[in-house]
Formats: sequence, C-alpha cells, structure tokens
Amino acid sequence: MSNVIYETKHGTNEDYFVLFPYPNPNYPLHLHRCYEIIYLLEGSMTVMIDDLSYTISSGDMLMVKPNSVHSIQSIEGGDAIFCMFAPELIAAISESVLKYHLISPIVHNVPSPYRDLFDCVTSDSNIGKIKCLLYGLCSLFYEQLDTTKEDQDFSKRILLRDMIRYVEKNIDKPCSIQDLAGSLGYSVTHLSRYFAANVGMSYSDYVKEVKIRQACYLLRKSYDPISKIAKQCGFESSSTFNRCFKQVTGCSPTEYRSKHERI
Repeated sequence: MSNVIYETKHGTNEDYFVLFPYPNPNYPLHLHRCYEIIYLLEGSMTVMIDDLSYTISSGDMLMVKPNSVHSIQSIEGGDAIFCMFAPELIAAISESVLKYHLISPIVHNVPSPYRDLFDCVTSDSNIGKIKCLLYGLCSLFYEQLDTTKEDQDFSKRILLRDMIRYVEKNIDKPCSIQDLAGSLGYSVTHLSRYFAANVGMSYSDYVKEVKIRQACYLLRKSYDPISKIAKQCGFESSSTFNRCFKQVTGCSPTEYRSKHERI
C-alpha cells in the first residue's frame, strides 16, 4: 500500500466536521479516521473502496467507513457535496456501523427530506444542527446493516482505530511505539509492520504529522507562546519542535503563525 495517502489534515478532534462542495472530484487512494459521505448532485462518479468499485449517479449518496482505503473518479462532470466527520459525532450508532456488514454503501435517489438537510447546515453550524444532519444521513445506511454478518475488515479497522486513538489521547506525550505496544498488548515489531502495511507510512512519521497538525491548529486558534504549544504537542525541546515543524509545513512556527489569522 505504498501508494496510499494517510490524510492527517482531517483532524483528530472528536467534534471534527466539514461540509463542502467538490466540483468534478478526483482523488487518489487514501484513508483517514473520518466517516466520509458523498452526495452526488450531477453527473456520475466511481468510488473504489477496499478494492471494490461502486458507481453512483445524480441523487445518490455513498458512505466510506473510517480507515477504508478509497479513491474517487468523476465521470461526466460529477458535481458533489462532501461531508466528513469524526466517528464520535455519531457515537450512538458508530460501533454498529463499523462492526457489521454494510449491504451496500450506496443510497440511491436520496429522499428529499434528507437532501434538504444539506441546506440547513454548514461547517460552522452549532453542534445540534450538525448532529441532526449526521444522524439523519447515517440512519439511511444504518438500515442497510446486516447485523448477522460482521464486516470482514472490522478487526483490522479496530486495531488501526486504537492506534490512532492512542496518539490522539496522548498527543502531549512522546507517543513512542514502545509505549503504544505496552498499552495495546502487542509487540513493537507487529505494530510497526501492521501500521506501515495498512497506512503506507511509518508510525513515527504519522505521529510527527499528527503532532504538527495539532500545533498548526493551536498556532491559529490561540495566543499561547510557541514554547507552550511545543510542550502541548509532546515535544521535549523547542529545537526539535521547530525542526519537525519545518519538515512538515515548509516554514517555521513563527512564520506559520504570522501567515494565519487567529480567532
């Protein structure tokens, strides 16, 4: 899976949610911790999910489960709305959606009440409106679960989820693979090989990416000193933080903060 991109940009926050139009979408093989729902407005689109190909047409909606390898190819000028969100936002049903076999990841000809939900919510809406949208949309897929049959990739996704959660919950610590192995009860060798095989990057590179993305968020959203942000993201020294930050973003933390308005 060396050609698979693991997207850290979609956030580690439990309230992560984005909703955006995507004209003529095309995207290579990738995976991320979020659910992804695609609502196709016009044209048609092919989506590969874990080596299976699905084609959707205008008025259809498709769900991609967290940590599923997928790619997107627009056909006939597809025009879509993309909704990406943290599993925690549908906590009441997420475990079942992940665990059981989804008969089809597609809902054809989405009924108008569900389509109308998209007009009521934006990425900046309050959490109540966001959850109303997500539970409404996901209920359509929940109805297509076969609860007598587990998803064949469930175990793989659960271990990957647990590894990712460990990093998210311990982002203010070094998050070494030795500590991870001790926490999850696996050998370092197994987890190292498993992560690289399923994500397409090393565990240490992933940790660095996540920590720097969190640092970027804090630099944009707070007035905390850079030294404090470095510690909040688990860096023991400012020099190590500055070096890693520049490797990932191409600029220093000071330069990054000056380029982005803080709220």
